[in-house]
Amino acid sequence: MKAKLNYILGGILALAFSLVASTGVLMLYEGAHSSGFLALCLHAALPLMRKVHIIVGLILIALVAYHVIRNWDFIVCMTEVIRQEREAQGSPSEEEAGSGEGEPEDYEEVDQEDYDGKSTSCDDEPSGDGDSEEGREENNGR
Repeated sequence: MKAKLNYILGGILALAFSLVASTGVLMLYEGAHSSGFLALCLHAALPLMRKVHIIVGLILIALVAYHVIRNWDFIVCMTEVIRQEREAQGSPSEEEAGSGEGEPEDYEEVDQEDYDGKSTSCDDEPSGDGDSEEGREENNGR
């Protein structure tokens, strides 16, 4: 159910962003002094475009905030996984990092499976394997 709602929310966000972006670009031509039917229609539609741009922009801000709040656990979990991966690889000392020398590190994609075969997923549901949270932290700490 959560995935379906996120899919619908993503579609609405994409539509709202497209509408805000297109009205914003069309409003750029407000001061253009061109003649013709299209320019006349564009000039006549400017007050409506401004209202649509502002209202849909506010709705877009609210939807993005809702999306972030709804997925906050996932954001925190993935941030922790990435931090643990970097710590496991060993971060360079401050002298090495500040020197600007050496090759940049290439990070591999985070795999859903840990090296010992245990899952490191960030699902909301418990894994069901009976591990306590402390036990999972020890396993993920490598």
